[in-house]
Amino acid sequence: MSSAQAREIVCDAAARQSRRYARHGIQWNSQLQGPLLRKYAKLPSDAEMLLQDVYDQLGLSFRAHDRILKISRTIADLAGRESIRAEDVAEAISYRCLDQAN
Repeated sequence: MSSAQAREIVCDAAARQSRRYARHGIQWNSQLQGPLLRKYAKLPSDAEMLLQDVYDQLGLSFRAHDRILKISRTIADLAGRESIRAEDVAEAISYRCLDQAN
């Protein structure tokens, strides 16, 4: 992927987030909290089960759980999708595990 292609994907995702949250007074997935997080980072059952399993196995905090949801939402946005999939959650979890290893 070229730098121009990557820039276009990121700009599209940013625009998607900006439109989605315009009436809520926020602009980015990272700003999601409480009811807005539950509304916009709603997971399908397979993704919810995956996150719950990891939550239980690793003893994640609520903060870590919410951070994974926000990252999953961003991954779906970068892919141009309105809904989060299990593979988005798996990718977000892998980033968290990599972060913890360093």
